[in-house]
Amino acid sequence: MPIITDGKVYYSYDEIASNVTKIASQIHLNCESYDCVLALANGGLVPARMLQSYLKLPLYTYSVASYQEETKTKMVERQIPDNPIEQLGGKRVLVVDEIDDTRGTLAFALDRLVDWGALSVGVAIVHNKIKVKCSWSDRILKTFGEPMYYNGEKVADQWIVYPWETVQLVGNVCHSN
Repeated sequence: MPIITDGKVYYSYDEIASNVTKIASQIHLNCESYDCVLALANGGLVPARMLQSYLKLPLYTYSVASYQEETKTKMVERQIPDNPIEQLGGKRVLVVDEIDDTRGTLAFALDRLVDWGALSVGVAIVHNKIKVKCSWSDRILKTFGEPMYYNGEKVADQWIVYPWETVQLVGNVCHSN
């Protein structure tokens, strides 16, 4: 069970691994097949690497950040695959992120996969927040149809802290000379 403190929910690596195992089982039970895994950095890196161990597929990363600008959210690409059309074009891509909160980042990434010529997409999420989210764009739906959606756990709309986001210092580990 996660630890809840100060209105935040803290998950352990074991809890994340358990959810990733559930996702891998869902993919196998649905007889879905993918050509590669696309980790949405930063949060999707660890779960994508864990899932990649089960699926034995090439792993690519895509970093996109969102920030609030007055009344709307703006998306900024920080890092894209070296040659996305060559690496992802014509491929069945499994997009992995740690959380589906508003769906904005996922929708942006899937829209870019349309640009890069992906054949089909699936979405794997460790935690799916139970709340209203933005819809997939007509462009995404027209290209891919409704994406296959796998989630390890549905959770309340609370602030989640993942183990790779925390730094735990035991004693004085930094010394000045």
